[in-house]
Amino acid sequence: MADHATSSYGVDLLTAADNATQPADNTFTSLAQIIDESMEDGETKQINATHLNQSDRYMRSKPGMIDAGTLKIKIHYNGLVYSTLHAAKAAGTIKWWFVKIPVGDGTNYDKFYLRGYVKTLGRESPADGDGMTADLEVQAIGGIVVTAYTP
Repeated sequence: MADHATSSYGVDLLTAADNATQPADNTFTSLAQIIDESMEDGETKQINATHLNQSDRYMRSKPGMIDAGTLKIKIHYNGLVYSTLHAAKAAGTIKWWFVKIPVGDGTNYDKFYLRGYVKTLGRESPADGDGMTADLEVQAIGGIVVTAYTP
């Protein structure tokens, strides 16, 4: 969607259809420009490992399942982008998400890939002269794959 508003940072949010494996970069479609971004890498849950025959009173635990994490972003958008995200949230659509963060010269990128669904979506009315923005959280299913640019 080439007509979405742009930010000066050039941080892009792209999407691709759900697939069992990570799609190639050239199959993702640009969705919006990112204003702010943060990724929570998730949390390792714990399993109680305390047992009756232990010789002390200290609780023990073992690592359990990992919460994959959440991508939290603020985007510039147009009406079509918001409609697309709203429909994906309402349907519980799982997609591939790709965040490209320019490194230095703007032709190379750090890349973040995740498979997930729209967890929360909120929009803000623009002030005079400002672009339309939306807050979006994507809940990851599985891990977040980070590919850092190396010169």
